[in-house]
Amino acid sequence: MRRLSKAGFTSDEYAAIDDLKMKDGFITEIEEMIETKYLRFCDPPQPLQLMTLLGARVSMNLIRFLAHHPRRWVKLDHVPTSERQLVWNIVIQLLEQYKMMQSNPQLRHFAWNVPYFIQWHAVIHILDTLRADPLHPDALKAWQLIDALYENNSDMLLSIKRPIFIAVGNLCLRAFSSRTAALTKERSLSDPPEYIAKLRELRETAKTRGEETIAGSKIHCGKERLATTGVDALWSDIGPMSAEALVEAQLQQYPIAKQPVNPVPRTEDDSF
Repeated sequence: MRRLSKAGFTSDEYAAIDDLKMKDGFITEIEEMIETKYLRFCDPPQPLQLMTLLGARVSMNLIRFLAHHPRRWVKLDHVPTSERQLVWNIVIQLLEQYKMMQSNPQLRHFAWNVPYFIQWHAVIHILDTLRADPLHPDALKAWQLIDALYENNSDMLLSIKRPIFIAVGNLCLRAFSSRTAALTKERSLSDPPEYIAKLRELRETAKTRGEETIAGSKIHCGKERLATTGVDALWSDIGPMSAEALVEAQLQQYPIAKQPVNPVPRTEDDSF
């Protein structure tokens, strides 16, 4: 668009724009251009072209989701119902498209690459919504997508290599506990999914390890007291985690783009 002299602003200027109507218009224009100029010529039976279709549409959905992210609002109850539904529909589409990238037989040759591009923003939003509203009308569909996410990426999501895996796992457990508590009043429940049981087991193990570390540090008087930090601290955090803490953990996945969390309470003109 810059070569065609159609770019009205730079990438940095776009990020600073708070006019949602303007952003939506820009996103729609880009989306229509990509669809008509490229994607409509793709042949879905061709694996590489199907992957191109999905990848492009995932990218557009992610851009639209970030433009409408609920963090734009000072309080959650300030978000209009129509806006909540719009955001929910976008994140559900993102997880459906992501699932298709990993489960479609035509795309098996590309599946190795997909786990590196999990849409953390969408996963966090869905889990946090399910935690706050366990009986959401689309809860069953959302949990099926979360189930598929963990089943298709178990080696990564159950690891301790990155704080984002641990933070999302903690949020997943809280969302599942909320759903269990809500459904117990209505009917008996079956055993939890295997990944939920594994997440709980890993956290119990970490909790025990942390308690042993603290006990050992008390015995060695005069030595510097050991502190539980880094990954262990996230493992042991079973209590409520703020949105800021989740995003901070998420940004550790991309250290180059990491920005300090603003300790000042958000205001209405605070851009996402």
